Amino acid sequence: MKQLDILFIHPNASKRIYQDLSANYSAIEPPIWAGMLCSHCLIKGFGAEILDAEALHLTDDEAAKIVKQHNPRAACFVVYGQQPSASSQNMEGAVSLAENVKALCPDTKICFVGGHIAALSREVMQRHSCIDFVCQNEGVYTISNLLKTNLKDKLGNVPGLGYRDNGQIILNPPSPIVEKADLPRELPGVAWDKLPMDKYRTALWHALPNNCEREPFVALYTSLGCPMKCS
Repeated sequence: MKQLDILFIHPNASKRIYQDLSANYSAIEPPIWAGMLCSHCLIKGFGAEILDAEALHLTDDEAAKIVKQHNPRAACFVVYGQQPSASSQNMEGAVSLAENVKALCPDTKICFVGGHIAALSREVMQRHSCIDFVCQNEGVYTISNLLKTNLKDKLGNVPGLGYRDNGQIILNPPSPIVEKADLPRELPGVAWDKLPMDKYRTALWHALPNNCEREPFVALYTSLGCPMKCS
């Protein structure tokens, strides 16, 4: 059987962020960007799966064992959340799981992508030795181009990639963003079939007008990025 190319991981940081409220009161939203990156890799011909550790309420040990069962070439931690700053909030949980995965699966390369990582690429690699690669932007082309390599050689040819070379942190020139005209081809939606759709729930206060029914729940996004011009 061919080895899985990449396992996208949505880490379970909810306990650290929401404490005891995470058990019943916080929302559990589908990891949209993990689903879109997975879909992109699938259309490029790579084997890809998603592990949503938050939706499945997995501990770090449990999630790491599942990663070992999948035995992917690369484990990509997609560190986003339900609002713009959530990437930074989720870093603690992501790094904790990544350390467990690296200890249990030393041959699996660990990649991080997300807003926090894009803003602080070098710092993330300096602080966390368990991380082999970072994506300096959205990660779409960076990840699929990385998977075309053996994850060891010619890494300097992968735009947008951060990696280590003999202990030195190398940040390649940026990868191009996905142009609007290319969106239907490069990001044809979310890989919903790779997600545990029966595990998601809306926030409690969202459900108050609906007799507190919180499930089933899905988040739909109708655009990519911000339409404003402030940046």
